[in-house]
Amino acid sequence: MMMIETSLLQASLIARQKKFNLLLDFSTKLCYIYIMITILITEFHSFISVKIFEGGEFPRVRTTGLLSGLNRILKAELAHFKSIGVEVSISRKGVGKFGGVKWKDLQVVAQTVWRENA
Repeated sequence: MMMIETSLLQASLIARQKKFNLLLDFSTKLCYIYIMITILITEFHSFISVKIFEGGEFPRVRTTGLLSGLNRILKAELAHFKSIGVEVSISRKGVGKFGGVKWKDLQVVAQTVWRENA
């Protein structure tokens, strides 16, 4: 009789632990979903710096000296964040220094990525 009660108690504790782990896993994913990623494009005279703020202590920084490189970086980053379902905001600094980078071009790149991964 005591052995049956012990095994029932153990089964109950295991079930509670599984529910807790499931809730913990769900809340972790939910927190990550609501994190907004910020991409800061900084234009210099000879190159463009792309900083990706993902909520860590330091941002990831990618640089390029070509407009095609900027498009490649943006497509890769936006596709990655689209695949995991995270919202991205794009901002700019030093607008016009590099020349040739326009908001409409950035919107076209972003829309292309969203359509490809839809």
